[in-house]
Amino acid sequence: MTHCYKNPPPFHLLHHLQHKSAHTMSKQPLMVERHAIILSPTNPTEPPHTRLSIFLTPIADYPHHPTPPSITPLSPNPHTHLFPSWHQSQQPRWSQWLEKLKPIYADTWRSAGIHDAVVSSTVSIRRDVESIRACLAYWRAETNTFAFPSGEATLTLDDARALGGFSVLGECVRATRDAHTHAREVYEELVRVRRKMQRTTAKKASHGLWLRHFIEGCKGGGGGGEIEHVAFLSLWLSRHVFPSHNTVDERFFSVAIRLARGTRLALAPAVLARVYRDLRALTTGGRGDRAPLWLLQLWLRERFPRLRTKPAAAAGTVRAVLNSREEFRWRPHEAGDAHSLARCLRACELVGMDCIEQYLPHRVSMQFGFDQGVPGRVPRANACWETAWATYDATLKGTEFVLPSPGCEPGVTVEYRELWGRSTKGEGSGSDDMDGIPLSELIKIKKRQGCGKRRRDAGGECESDAYVGRVLMRGRIRKIAVKRKSSALCVGEIKIKGGSLCKPIEVE
Repeated sequence: MTHCYKNPPPFHLLHHLQHKSAHTMSKQPLMVERHAIILSPTNPTEPPHTRLSIFLTPIADYPHHPTPPSITPLSPNPHTHLFPSWHQSQQPRWSQWLEKLKPIYADTWRSAGIHDAVVSSTVSIRRDVESIRACLAYWRAETNTFAFPSGEATLTLDDARALGGFSVLGECVRATRDAHTHAREVYEELVRVRRKMQRTTAKKASHGLWLRHFIEGCKGGGGGGEIEHVAFLSLWLSRHVFPSHNTVDERFFSVAIRLARGTRLALAPAVLARVYRDLRALTTGGRGDRAPLWLLQLWLRERFPRLRTKPAAAAGTVRAVLNSREEFRWRPHEAGDAHSLARCLRACELVGMDCIEQYLPHRVSMQFGFDQGVPGRVPRANACWETAWATYDATLKGTEFVLPSPGCEPGVTVEYRELWGRSTKGEGSGSDDMDGIPLSELIKIKKRQGCGKRRRDAGGECESDAYVGRVLMRGRIRKIAVKRKSSALCVGEIKIKGGSLCKPIEVE
């Protein structure tokens, strides 16, 4: 697949995934290419450009497209200032416990994909209540996205990886616990300790009581033994990953046992599912009490740099930032490795500890550096967690895809801008003028390009399976010739006046 962009070139690597999966690959391609008229998402006065664009699938057939979520801000839940499970201060001896176990188990944590997440748990993140409450007004539970005026956006799996240190790859957190005899003994010992704590005056296995019991080498603990290690990870899961009301949750013992043995678990989808679920609860009158909402706050500050200042206190100031087209940063950090990125780019179901949520990255393509078209519908597959997990774990074996360059600026199609304009102006507005660019003129531009024709280009060799079109770049029409192999998703290069814009490289 090839792509024509304004400088700098947007795609610099061609990735070929060859690892095996227990599930069959979806017949839906990961991405598609087509000629489209592209507009700048931030500068409405910039003229349109016709180019070969790459879109994440599924893309709706215009004009048969889904209705966009309304972007009229809702009234935030008055109770969202509570956030009962957000522990703003660290336990006094948590860092001491971590430093005690880190020299022994650092390599195990790396194998399990949790090293960075565990080490960063010593950092305290203070709540920015006004920013959280303001962004909740834009959350749409039907799509699990924020409907900002600049377009749809959301926390993605790649955000959970980059900001939280959670692994995108690995086994499902809901898989049955290890049936090994020794694993059962560890599990039963932790249950025994927890029940003993429930018989104290505290009536529960509080975080502080749990920490003191094991760090002081009480019975069942010890100097860095397996039981202490599993107890440490159980507290980490209960306090920092799936925050609870100051209680160590027994459900996390089996997860902690697998992590303590170096088994890589896909914590990113489980965490993201819980965040989506709590955001829905907070916007419908409930209480979000089991998600690490500090992840949402980090995401807001990364995407809206002005919210990093202290204070972003006034609610009116926060809303002004969220309403600005220029404020949002579509690509503030580097993407992960090829295998992790492939998971992040595909629509699927996210399996959490106690919930299943839909993940729709094709609605926020610009966050990955791709152009945004009108997103298509994705049917649910959440009858049971096994069925849902199969949509996530269906690895894209043999798939080739392009990786956007860090410096490229993605855009939106005319159809998407028109659709989003209806959300801001209302369906009955009857206006076809989008930010000063009449649709009639854009249609004329599209017709002049001759998109969809196949002919021999005088500027270079053109095979029978090559696509030849014309691209409008910075006001000038230029011919392009694209060679590609029908057996590959992204092969070839774009040539403009004899120069190559991008040359994909195959990665085994």
